[in-house]
Amino acid sequence: MPRTVMGHLARQWSQGHWAGARCGKWRRGARLFCAHMGLQTVLVAGGLPPALAAGDETHTLTGQTVTLEEAYQSALVEDPTWRAAQFARDAGVEAKALGRAELLPTLSANYGVQRNRSDIDFSNTLGSQTENRRYQSSNGGLLLRQPLFYAEGIARYRQGVAQAEASEAELEASRQALLLRVFSQYAEANQAEVELALAMAKRDQLIEQRNSNAELLARGEGTVTDRLETQASLDLAEAEVIVAEDLVADARSALTATIGRAVPGVVGLPDVFVPATDTRSSLEEWLERAQSRNPDLKAQRALVRAAAQDAKRAKASRLPRLDLVANISKADSDTVSTFEQDSVTSGVGVQVSMPIISGGATSAAIRQAEATRSKEAAMLDAMVNEVLVDLQRQFNLTESGRARITALVTSLESARLVVTATEQSVRAGVRTNLDVLEARSQWFEVRRDLSLARYQYLLAELGLRRAAGTLTEGDLQGVARHFR
Repeated sequence: MPRTVMGHLARQWSQGHWAGARCGKWRRGARLFCAHMGLQTVLVAGGLPPALAAGDETHTLTGQTVTLEEAYQSALVEDPTWRAAQFARDAGVEAKALGRAELLPTLSANYGVQRNRSDIDFSNTLGSQTENRRYQSSNGGLLLRQPLFYAEGIARYRQGVAQAEASEAELEASRQALLLRVFSQYAEANQAEVELALAMAKRDQLIEQRNSNAELLARGEGTVTDRLETQASLDLAEAEVIVAEDLVADARSALTATIGRAVPGVVGLPDVFVPATDTRSSLEEWLERAQSRNPDLKAQRALVRAAAQDAKRAKASRLPRLDLVANISKADSDTVSTFEQDSVTSGVGVQVSMPIISGGATSAAIRQAEATRSKEAAMLDAMVNEVLVDLQRQFNLTESGRARITALVTSLESARLVVTATEQSVRAGVRTNLDVLEARSQWFEVRRDLSLARYQYLLAELGLRRAAGTLTEGDLQGVARHFR
């Protein structure tokens, strides 16, 4: 389980890359895609494109998008990691049946046929003679064994029960991890598209401003410095668009690998999305839920019990074993003395077996099992600490995320007003062309940070429930309702 999904997402974004494979053919498609997004180069609302000035993030084509719920349902069928987890569970639950078999009756059969050649020398009243026998013999039987007292088998059965419980808990942990992973990759794809839209809008504004600088310079009202400043910013913006195109391709490729289908686009968050007022449980209640419901902790506790039973099994191997034994056999010329004789033999009784000397193997097995049990117990303590720390981190991220989104919404409006005021000041001769570039750059950064903060908040909400062990498909559906 990752220490914090939110920290991973934030680190990936700050490093300027998303997981996934590159797709060089995206760039031309991205430009065609942008034509449907309303990112006009006409500067309105203080120099901002209409769609971005309104904060609209519904930036994909209707009918060509994959919804969050569709992505999750596809992942349940196609994701190889999830399918491997299901097979691991199927294998793990058989440990219970294997342990139970140690206590149930067993029936075995045997049958053999062979050709014999015997040269028998004997003496009688006629003297020494030799008899050569060429014959076929056969021997078959059934053996029924029912343990009456088998301490090692009892421990083995209890160990199998614990291992089966661990497998079920591990499958639930994998299911919740898949749900969180799908949303994380879906959010990455969304954020990459937002970044691309912002980068292209920024580039288009700079193209418009460069043209405006050229016109002013031609009329003798502008300066060469303004034109060079704008061109330098435009060159950087072009590079940012290329990087953003690669990020979109990478994010979509990562999501495609998980859900097993092409991702032409994803549904984004509308600007009206605002986190709901916090009416959730307290941190103490979340911590209590994690202790009892986190599937990773459930699985590890079951493994501790399995290791304890394995230690008991090793110790029980020194004890005697008592079995009820019943057999029946049929023989035909089985030995030289029973030549040309058929026999049927049956019997019922008890059999006691007890090891005496094993060359130190039993003592070594006991020490090994005890060490394994101690290791599993120590791993449980470490996992409890990790889960509780992660839960508190996710809880804090949801609390701070709500306040951060509110602050960024206010900051975005302030940045828009700064752009408008700066452009007016330029016309009045108070500010310079460079001031306009810096103001617009600040607006784009705030817009990107606001989008990222929204996805991080939703990811922290799901991560909190994942740490508490209460994450369900209903939680994902509740988040998916925001992506309409």
